[in-house]
Amino acid sequence: MGIYSQGGQEFVYARLFPLLPNRTPPPPELFAQFSGRTNLFYYDWEITSNRVANARQLYQLGSIFNLRTPPSIETPSQKWLGAIVSLLGDAVTEITQTSPQELTLIRKSRLGFSGFELATLSMWLESPAFPHHIARPPVVRVEDLKRNKAAAPAPVRK
Repeated sequence: MGIYSQGGQEFVYARLFPLLPNRTPPPPELFAQFSGRTNLFYYDWEITSNRVANARQLYQLGSIFNLRTPPSIETPSQKWLGAIVSLLGDAVTEITQTSPQELTLIRKSRLGFSGFELATLSMWLESPAFPHHIARPPVVRVEDLKRNKAAAPAPVRK
């Protein structure tokens, strides 16, 4: 989280994912989307295919940290997501204050979803509790992990 200044205006920004090394600064057209807009409450721009990959990794890490089975990438919805990821393009989400008591959300993307939302949708579609809620993957018992490790053949050394 930090503060960005441009043209005498200050903006608060936050990020969940690390920035990739980049030698090219963001295009001025990106900053023109929100510069000078006094009613802009929230602005997000993403390369959706990158965010889908990040979201899938977050779901896998969350499962591992909670001793649950990581989601499979071999399910129909995950295969579908892998097949369309290169077609997703960018997604822009804006929330503006249109009156003192009203906020307006606008989403511009090819499918109407952000990358994280698409990854969550695919998890929901594969959930045994679909359509009622997303059921978390089953817990992996530590005893089973120890038993599987003891039963695994020793690696062959040459």
